[in-house]
Amino acid sequence: MNKPRWYTFKGNTNASYKHLIELRYQVLRLPWNQPLSSAMDDTDADAIHAVAYIDSIMVACGRLHICDNLTGQIRYMAVSPKFQKTGLGAGLILQLEAEALKLKLKFLHLNARDTAVTFYEQFGYKNQGYIFTLWNCIQHYKMLK
Repeated sequence: MNKPRWYTFKGNTNASYKHLIELRYQVLRLPWNQPLSSAMDDTDADAIHAVAYIDSIMVACGRLHICDNLTGQIRYMAVSPKFQKTGLGAGLILQLEAEALKLKLKFLHLNARDTAVTFYEQFGYKNQGYIFTLWNCIQHYKMLK
């Protein structure tokens, strides 16, 4: 695998945003027959996005949403199936946490799918317990750091 090229940007007008939405859709929505529109929301315009490219193809993306002066939320973490378990997810967390530090945020939270709880625990996120089931099949847990 060639070395990934990391890139962060704010908002939803960057040229990479279209590719980001497609990757989110392919990884986080299509396998559960959800519409493309579910891969985006109104807060994308104000959020900070982190992406990784390998050979000009976006292979990972995640988002930091600023909730208030102290708190941010990580959302829409997606790694292309071909590149999962290669460290790109860890790279996303590190990129997004670096952005949170620049903004002097004190707390980060996220809603982890049941299959990702142990991944986030590796980075110091604490499981606060079950919060909801998405599409009647994917349990989510509140994680806090």
